[in-house]
Amino acid sequence: MQNAVLAFVDDIYEDLELWYPKLRLEEAGYAVRLAAREVKTYAGKHGYPATGTCCSTMLAARTSSAFLSRVVSCPTNCVGTPKCSR
Repeated sequence: MQNAVLAFVDDIYEDLELWYPKLRLEEAGYAVRLAAREVKTYAGKHGYPATGTCCSTMLAARTSSAFLSRVVSCPTNCVGTPKCSR
C-alpha cells in the first residue's frame, strides 16, 4: 500500500504553502490527496488552480498516513465547520 498524505485546499489558499510540499512529497513516493469542502477547482492567492479530489466531510483519519498542515485560511474556513470536525 502506498503512503498517502492529505492536504486541505480552499479558496485563496497560499500557493507555495500547498504546492512546494505537495511536489516534494510526491517525489519521495507519497500520494498526496487534496481534500476540500467540495470537489471543484480552487484558486490560490496568485490564481494558481488546485482541484480538490475528495470531499473533506467524507474522509476518515485512517485513509491517510499523514496530514499536510499549513497556516492558511483553509483550516480556518473548513476544519472549524461542524461537518469537518466530526
